[in-house]
Amino acid sequence: MNAAAAFVTYDPSDMRLLICAMAFWICGAGIPSAAWACGCAERSFRERVTSDFTGAERVFVGRVTLQNNLVATFDVDAVWKRDDARQVTVHQGEAMENGLIKVSTCDYSFHVGVRYVVFAYRTKGRLQVSNCGATVEWTEGTRVAALLDSPTPRRNLRRY
Repeated sequence: MNAAAAFVTYDPSDMRLLICAMAFWICGAGIPSAAWACGCAERSFRERVTSDFTGAERVFVGRVTLQNNLVATFDVDAVWKRDDARQVTVHQGEAMENGLIKVSTCDYSFHVGVRYVVFAYRTKGRLQVSNCGATVEWTEGTRVAALLDSPTPRRNLRRY
């Protein structure tokens, strides 16, 4: 047997394994599922704030006291829209039946101890906040507050 023949040996079980692997990949198990990036419409600052105020169920200033993969809970300092609840919980992501958590790049990321101006919408029966909305940290929120205070003064619930 020459040296070239040693490299060209054929084992039928190798071909079946290759065909199974390719079928597995082609049927979708080896192809990542579609990823959806959050696409936000270009709007001016004023358009974003006024439009989000109109569409939001709750608009408030609050400090995050609890945050995990599914919820962020706020101690509310002031309210522009809705009731005077002293605590509000907004949902982030969605718990799936299989125990996994489905998240989106559109979900707003909150941090414990930080204060925000929040525009919360009701989606699937839960309050949620989008990255595309006017929600901002309070350090940037004074501009939002000034714009909102002109037609609808906020109701302070706490001294801050």
